[in-house]
Amino acid sequence: SERVAILVGLGALYSFFDLETGAVDGFMTGWAFPELLMAMLAAQERDDLDLAFDLYRKWLPLIVFEQQPGVAVRKEILGLRGLMGEGVVRHP
Repeated sequence: SERVAILVGLGALYSFFDLETGAVDGFMTGWAFPELLMAMLAAQERDDLDLAFDLYRKWLPLIVFEQQPGVAVRKEILGLRGLMGEGVVRHP
């Protein structure tokens, strides 16, 4: 049978716990630091869940802060990193 890749997202809020299940192939999220998710996935692939959790725990305050409605933190960070033109958010 054909294997289907399992991707998770939700702004990386539950990223460690998704990895901990062992059923995740990758992430599809708008989180402003994709290299963190890549490092967590690499740690999980090496069976180093302690490192994956350490990375997650270190970045968790920003992950949670970025989730707030009305706070354009993600776009501003992407803009400051040169990955987006500017952090302006359109009016709802």
